[in-house]
Amino acid sequence: MFKFFLNIIFITIFAANSFSQDTIYSFEVESSTQYYLGFRILPTGTGVVRYVVVYAPGNKIKSMVGISKMDFLNYAYGRIKSKTNPTKINFFTKYGIRDARTTNDLWRLRYRSYPYFKETADTLGWSANLTSQFIPSKKQMDFLKRYGVETINDVFWGENCFRLIKDMENPTWRQNYINENF
Repeated sequence: MFKFFLNIIFITIFAANSFSQDTIYSFEVESSTQYYLGFRILPTGTGVVRYVVVYAPGNKIKSMVGISKMDFLNYAYGRIKSKTNPTKINFFTKYGIRDARTTNDLWRLRYRSYPYFKETADTLGWSANLTSQFIPSKKQMDFLKRYGVETINDVFWGENCFRLIKDMENPTWRQNYINENF
């Protein structure tokens, strides 16, 4: 009788472990499609662009965590495995981005001039808003909605953030944005 109970306990533990491993494996596969890279064009103590990892199960943002620009670039290049890029894909290549330095110009979408120091030729932004140097014009904002945001304070994430970076490389796109010509 003792052996019978011992066998039942062993089988129960074995079955529970097997089920547990399947659940963990399933979660890991599922979670890799729920984390995305993104950014917000929002002033912080470290600059005017805040890079983030977005947790968005079912394409609904549940949370986000700030990361450094270097981490953003390393994850996007696939140099470092992360929840946002577990297979280490080069997102810049995948989305046809020729130069990752375009991320240096993200702030220009929001501001007429760089907000942290005196204006020079290389610190001019692309905002066409004449009443505020800190937000794009209404027409520019309507254009940015194509990238999944409602306001300039929202987060550009996932494929939309990389589509925006790619489009910003195009001189015609930039001129159309600056001149509100869309």
